[in-house]
Amino acid sequence: MAPEVIQHQNYTGATDIYSFGTWLRLLFATHQIPYENEVNPKNGQKLGDVPIMVKVVAGQLKPSFGHDCPQWVREMALECVAFDPTQRPSAMQLSHRIRAKMRQDYSVV
Repeated sequence: MAPEVIQHQNYTGATDIYSFGTWLRLLFATHQIPYENEVNPKNGQKLGDVPIMVKVVAGQLKPSFGHDCPQWVREMALECVAFDPTQRPSAMQLSHRIRAKMRQDYSVV
């Protein structure tokens, strides 16, 4: 969930871009639920939803990526989950980047 949604701010296209970034992480990186392995450093217990949301809103948590994730996907996904919604790419920018990468790597027109 995007930080601005947790803070009850307006839902915008940038919110969808944040969701796309978390989806990229799930699909290409870890195949795990975001923040599933986050633990409380004081007691070692898994963090619940509320503490995770507090950390996301504070900008203290971002999705992690496994070593198998392609670098270009990692970079794009991290841009998508930028804390500041105005710093996230637009859907059109993402579309152009993905198409360019596909043309480069897979000879797709």
